[in-house]
Amino acid sequence: IKLGAVINLTGPASSWGIYHARGLQDYIRYVNEVKGGIGGKKIELTVVDHAYKVPEGLKHVKKFCEERVSMLATWDTGLGIQTKPIIQQYKIPTINFSVGQDILKPPVDYMYLPFGTYILDSYAVLEYIKAIHKGKEPPKVGLLTYNNPYGRTIHEPCKQYAAKHGIVIVGIEEFPPATVDLSTQLLKLKEAGAQYIFLQILPSSIISALKAADKLNYNVPFFGTWTSTDPDFFKLGKGIIRDRLF
Repeated sequence: IKLGAVINLTGPASSWGIYHARGLQDYIRYVNEVKGGIGGKKIELTVVDHAYKVPEGLKHVKKFCEERVSMLATWDTGLGIQTKPIIQQYKIPTINFSVGQDILKPPVDYMYLPFGTYILDSYAVLEYIKAIHKGKEPPKVGLLTYNNPYGRTIHEPCKQYAAKHGIVIVGIEEFPPATVDLSTQLLKLKEAGAQYIFLQILPSSIISALKAADKLNYNVPFFGTWTSTDPDFFKLGKGIIRDRLF
């Protein structure tokens, strides 16, 4: 049984991708060695790197489809969305590590997510912020996100939830994943009066955001979805994370 995985092993967010790849490899090894494969057949897994680049990922997906693998794993939101026409043409089931909700826009044949989308994450974060907020005025929330499909997954759900539940989104600041200094973005959110920052960025950028907040003396709590941390994050963030990331 042939399995193909297109994962980010180098480039932005590769620390996430490397551990996803290792987890996948470990589990396949467990199925093969402990469970005796599937129906007596062993699984043959091939992992390739797309360096967080959608065009590169699409080349790998097409190659795997032409080789007629039994199943595919793709990695990020942008690749997941653009992969759909190819996997639907070849009818190959595909699980995407990212849970960007746009992947579930019709048609969704052969495309699967491992758990709930970022819509649920957005609702949960804002519900929590409202629960801890003190004072009569509504909580003021700023969004700090990448300027790509992954980053933008929280924009609309947050606007919709905020409008219904008495929360004010005071600003949305986007930036490219390669940005190192986030002082400009944090300053804009500070000037807009954001009391809470909701992040849809990856671990290395969160470190940059926390450093920028220190530089600006901007003491607010930061909230992120499940992609906010990876095993390297806590080493990189020693002395920077403190008690302000949730």
